[in-house]
Amino acid sequence: MGLPFVQPIPAGTAIGRKLMSMDTVRFELGETVIHPNCPEWGSGKVKEAQSITHEGRPVQRIRVDFSNAGSKWLNTAMAPLQKKTREADAPKMKIAPSMATSQVSAKAQAEALPDKGWLDALEANRNRGTPELWELPAALTDIMRSPEDRLAQTAEAYRFSHEPGPLFQWAVTQTGLDDPLSRYTRVELEKTYFQYSKLRDDHLFDLCRQLKRENKMHLVKEIAAKAKYRKARELLEKTLRW
Repeated sequence: MGLPFVQPIPAGTAIGRKLMSMDTVRFELGETVIHPNCPEWGSGKVKEAQSITHEGRPVQRIRVDFSNAGSKWLNTAMAPLQKKTREADAPKMKIAPSMATSQVSAKAQAEALPDKGWLDALEANRNRGTPELWELPAALTDIMRSPEDRLAQTAEAYRFSHEPGPLFQWAVTQTGLDDPLSRYTRVELEKTYFQYSKLRDDHLFDLCRQLKRENKMHLVKEIAAKAKYRKARELLEKTLRW
């Protein structure tokens, strides 16, 4: 599922000058936001927030986990994020419990399909308290990095697998724990790794699509030739036949 590339608004344009004159909205950890230019991303939770300066004014660089687009780093000077109001959530609260349960179940089944909204299904069904396991690292998703750099980092992430040793190393890398089994069971690790691996594959394809739109498939070919891990090499070579 490819996601649109949103061009930043130049500061020199009329719209850019208007945005520059507006007070920047401050976002806090845990707040729910939406990107009005990318409604297909769904709602997102603010996971990290850094204070930065953009063209002489204080703004933020925030990491948001979107329900349909995964984790993204955004500059609030460029991305016109909006806080999701309670009124937007109100209709959901008026649904009868039995009806809500039925609708959520049907929604989860539909969105579990790999070609439509499966990120929502992962969000709904993930293990409680384990987002640090299935979320992709910032090195793979940071929009401040070039697409080819993120693609190379993503190819390197295929060093992990379901095998006991690589699986354990993946859990150590994701959580920072010396012994992830002190917090998670082997079954939890295996189940969550499956979610992570699907996110990783989809992210790799999205980056290749972006490079194809930019006529840079020669960079994909170079990364494929240097890929150390067989699965990464196979998936990259597959995109060269698109």
